Amino acid sequence: MNKQELINSVKAWGAWCTDHNTGEKDRYVKIDKVRELIEQLDEKQKVTVPNFVAIWLKQCKEKATLADCLDGCYEISNGEVVSSEDFQNWVVDNENDELTAKAWMFGYEVEKEPNFIVKVGNLYLIEPLGDTSDSTIRTTWNHKNAYEFTSYDIAQTHANKFGGEVEEVK
Repeated sequence: MNKQELINSVKAWGAWCTDHNTGEKDRYVKIDKVRELIEQLDEKQKVTVPNFVAIWLKQCKEKATLADCLDGCYEISNGEVVSSEDFQNWVVDNENDELTAKAWMFGYEVEKEPNFIVKVGNLYLIEPLGDTSDSTIRTTWNHKNAYEFTSYDIAQTHANKFGGEVEEVK
C-alpha cells in the first residue's frame, strides 16, 4: 500500500460523528484500525553503504546532482573538479549505481566497520601501547572493557609485541 492508498483507506473506514462544540459533522477512525492500515504501508527501506560512500553522498547532495555523484566527480563554481577515486572504484567494480541512487533518494545507513581487540593470554589490552619503555601495559580480564582498534593492522602490530592475537568485536 502506498501513501495515497493509506489516506483513501483511512477515509473509507471513517465513521461520521458530530462535534459537540461546533455541531459540525466529521469522520473518525478507531486507532486500532489506523494502526492496522499503517502496518500495511510500503516504506522504502534505507540501504546500507560503506562510510566513504556516505561521505561522498553528503558532499554531493550539498554541491552536485545525482548524475554527478554517480560519475564520481563534479565541478564546483571556481572550475575545480572534486572527485572520489574510492567511490568510482566501488561503483564500477560492484555495479553499485542503483544502490547509490536508492541511497540518494530514500536515505541510507552507514555500514558498521569492524573493530578489533587484542588478547594476550587470558587478558585484553585496555589501551593502545604508547611508550612501553617501562614495560607496563594495562590489561583486563573482561573483553567488554578492551580497547577497540578500528584497524586490523594496528591491532595486529600491538598483538605481535606480546605474542597475542587479534579478535574481531562481534
